[in-house]
Amino acid sequence: MARRTTTKDEMVRAAQSIITTQGLQRLTFDAVAEKVGVSKQAVIYWFPTKLDLIREIILPELRAETELLVAAVGGATSAPDAVARFVHACVGYHLQRLDLFRLKYLSAQLDPDGAREPGPAFMRECNVETSRMYGALADKLAADPTFRVELGARQTAVAVHMSCLGFATMFGLADAIGDPMKHGIPVLVDTLVRAFTGITTAAPARSRPRPRRAAR
Repeated sequence: MARRTTTKDEMVRAAQSIITTQGLQRLTFDAVAEKVGVSKQAVIYWFPTKLDLIREIILPELRAETELLVAAVGGATSAPDAVARFVHACVGYHLQRLDLFRLKYLSAQLDPDGAREPGPAFMRECNVETSRMYGALADKLAADPTFRVELGARQTAVAVHMSCLGFATMFGLADAIGDPMKHGIPVLVDTLVRAFTGITTAAPARSRPRPRRAAR
C-alpha cells in the first residue's frame, strides 16, 4: 500500500509539472502515465476521471496560496501595509503560475465536467483554506484603529482577494491572446492597493512579480 500511495502522489506531482511546463491543455492520462512510468490504467485506477485528478491538484495549490498569503501579512505593521503585502503576494503568485491559476479558479466554469457537484468534503477543505487567508488579512484590518473599513474587515478581506483574482484573470486573458498591457504591472498593482487604502505602497523592486508567459 505504501508503494501505491507513493505512486498516487507522484501522479499528482507529475500532473502539476505538466501544467506548469507545458500548459493545461497538455494534461492527459497518457502524459501523466508516461511521466511517472506507469500504465494509463494505473492512473485511471486512482483517478477515474480527469476531474478527479484536477481536484487532487487544486487542494494543495489552494493550501500553498493560503500559506503564502498568511505569511505575507504576518509581519504587517498597519492595515494599509497588510493590504499591500497581501495584494503583491497574491498577484505575484498567480502571475507566475497562470496555468495553475486557470485550473484552480476557471476550470469549473469552462469545463462542463467541472460544473458537477464537487462534494461536501472537497468544499469543506477549500473553505478551511479560504477562511484562513481571509481571516489573516481581516485580523490585521480590524487591529488598526486608524483604518476605516466601511463594510467590515472580513468583507474587505474577501473583496481584496477577489480583486487580485480579477487582476490575474485579465492578465491571463491578455497573455492568452498576445495583447500587451498598456499599463505596467507594478503600476496596476499599486493602483489596486490604493483603491482599498488610499495609500501608495509599492513593493520593493525585487518582490515585484515578473510574469512568466504561459506555455502554449
